[in-house]
Amino acid sequence: MTLTFNEYAKQASTTAIYAQATAIEYTTLGLASEAGEVAGVLKRHLRGDHKELDKAKMLLEVGDVL
Repeated sequence: MTLTFNEYAKQASTTAIYAQATAIEYTTLGLASEAGEVAGVLKRHLRGDHKELDKAKMLLEVGDVL
């Protein structure tokens, strides 16, 4: 399924459930968490766990960062 960024944002907003009083903190921690997963894919490759960088996994994790 391919979505435009606006379509993705609209769908994502339906699952964004958090207190508005801590919206900045909550969303920032979510971003850091997802970016950490992207870094983890690269780290495991650099450590030698995988001969080739798992580009498919990397793209999935980058998509989660959105």
